[in-house]
Amino acid sequence: MPHDLAAAYRILLHGNSADRLAAVRAATDPEMLTVLGPLAREPADAALVHAVLDNAACPVGVAARYATHPEAAVRLQVSRWPGLHDAPLIGLAQDPDAEVRAAAREQLAGRPHVAASACETET
Repeated sequence: MPHDLAAAYRILLHGNSADRLAAVRAATDPEMLTVLGPLAREPADAALVHAVLDNAACPVGVAARYATHPEAAVRLQVSRWPGLHDAPLIGLAQDPDAEVRAAAREQLAGRPHVAASACETET
């Protein structure tokens, strides 16, 4: 398992998907997850994305990367992320998946500074 960012970059560049998944699961440093977590546009195994999101060290900015992930289960996990910024939540509040929409709207309901109209689905 990587113990520093240089090792994380080596796994990212030269490791296989199993190495990367194991490193994500073992990471205890937010910077390490920032490096090892797939980028939003990078095609990624959902198991790797879930492992990143399941990790207690995952920073909110990394979680926000996956607000537009193609899999509803990933977007649902993101929509429930504590402290997720308003912008990704507003997008998730208009998600095609009803469960994702409901979870995002529930989080936004506790934020009086967000207009209720931002949560409504466009017709």
